[in-house]
Amino acid sequence: MKLIRYKLLLFIITCFVLVIAIIYAGFYFYEYHQKQEDFLKGLQGERGDKGEIGDKGPIGPTGGTTLIADKKITRKAWHKPNNTIDYWSIYEYNSQNQIKAKYGKGVYQIYEYNTQGQLIKNTFYNSKDGSINRYYIYEYNNQRTKKTCYKPDGSICFWSIYEYNPQGHLTKKISYNSDFNIVYCYDLYKCNNQGQKIEKKYVYGADASASPFGSWRYEYNAQGQLTKKIDFGTYGFNGGISDVCYTCEYSN
Repeated sequence: MKLIRYKLLLFIITCFVLVIAIIYAGFYFYEYHQKQEDFLKGLQGERGDKGEIGDKGPIGPTGGTTLIADKKITRKAWHKPNNTIDYWSIYEYNSQNQIKAKYGKGVYQIYEYNTQGQLIKNTFYNSKDGSINRYYIYEYNNQRTKKTCYKPDGSICFWSIYEYNPQGHLTKKISYNSDFNIVYCYDLYKCNNQGQKIEKKYVYGADASASPFGSWRYEYNAQGQLTKKIDFGTYGFNGGISDVCYTCEYSN
């Protein structure tokens, strides 16, 4: 009788351990999948540098993005149209409060800075495709003047040059492909008196007067923190073009 009870107890404990293990594994792989999704989207195209608040993503009637921060953004939740969380972006910072790493969707990003605190290298690690490196050059008044992206085989993927107004505010970014042809070109910027970006648009090709392919507007609070980013003419989950609004929330 005691042997039967012992075997029954052992069976119950074994089942309990298996259930816990299955639940844990499920959560682990779900989180890993969500991180993979985030980073693969982050690699799509040149639109939106990865360190920028409010990366490309659906919001409003087609979905949403919530930024959870303690002085700085530490994680970003992407929402489906039904407001359930689709996936997370995770950020890590160095001792100077600069983004040093970002995780998600099978890609691990590393950010490297010079002694002046300027971003000089951004590496995307992807187990499938290898690593993609972006290098940044600063000249004149320590302003970024060039960005070059290299493929895993070491060949150039694209490169961009930056232009500024007399006040030192970024006004234009032009991107070229490996054949030195202008590709999607001309990010055109407008800044407020504090030098903060308030408008941005870009067009394809070398004609800066052409109709913009995409445009954005940015809003800030009294502390100078970005609170809203409006993306005009974004494709939603169900197709069609709609305006998209990203909002940022900061803790005290």
